[in-house]
Amino acid sequence: GIPAYKLARQGLKVPAKTRSVIFHELDVEAVDLPFVQIRIHCSKGTYIRALANDLGQKLKVGAHLTSLDRLACGKWFKSENSISIEKLQETVTENNVPWISPLELLDHLNTIVGSAEMVVSIKQGRRVEVLQQNWTESGVKMTENCVIESETNSVKTKVVDSCQNLVAIGHIMWENEASYFHPIRVFV
Repeated sequence: GIPAYKLARQGLKVPAKTRSVIFHELDVEAVDLPFVQIRIHCSKGTYIRALANDLGQKLKVGAHLTSLDRLACGKWFKSENSISIEKLQETVTENNVPWISPLELLDHLNTIVGSAEMVVSIKQGRRVEVLQQNWTESGVKMTENCVIESETNSVKTKVVDSCQNLVAIGHIMWENEASYFHPIRVFV
């Protein structure tokens, strides 16, 4: 539960767990030795500090970060769309906050419009069966680029109630010819 860099600062050795990550883009933006500025577009779970360390070891020069800026996270969160704390305080004072609805943030996920009893079960953390042959009647709306995750045989999905309130985020999983919605985050 403690970040590896904090343990390293205490002089403790931490065995690094390896994982597969994807680098969609890696651009060297500036070189002013001994400093190099790099812009990276990568998959979730990528430790940029570990990348810097690995590059330093491969080049036999050692390396660490002097700064790290997250410029984007997902579809909505981009640095060019961000505002300063001062601007946010001013906006709140004027009662003119441009809120983004949770459903807009999650529009890339498939949607299940849950029945009243389905919503109750999900709010109690239970998985619920979603009959595949009745998906239209169950209110399942698949996105155009629906991705079945091969490792888990599942599809990321959100559940809304009949009033379009966000109920949960989870996965539709296939087990023995049946499909179930497994909640991961439930909004009560």
